[in-house]
Amino acid sequence: MIYGSLYNPRFGRGLSPALANILNTVRQYDLPNLPLGRHEIDGDRVFMNVMELMTEPAESKRAELHQEYLDIQILEPHKPGCQIAGSKNIKKVVVKVHYELLL
Repeated sequence: MIYGSLYNPRFGRGLSPALANILNTVRQYDLPNLPLGRHEIDGDRVFMNVMELMTEPAESKRAELHQEYLDIQILEPHKPGCQIAGSKNIKKVVVKVHYELLL
């Protein structure tokens, strides 16, 4: 897991060039104003799913298994001092990257 701000100029250092390029592309989008739904970046190889964040008790969740895609999960808004716990109207952007791009 990598935790940080997508908008930090140093973000992405140490990642594979393919993944760093994808994150740089995602940074160009106006994420807070992106409508809910699927947004293609590179067809079925790289795309974003934008959804409203729904929190649930941990005991009701199951572990995820990713067989074809790497998930990059971004929470919006990215405002200084933003607290996620107890917040409302938080968007979750999940960037799906097909594993073949990372080989």
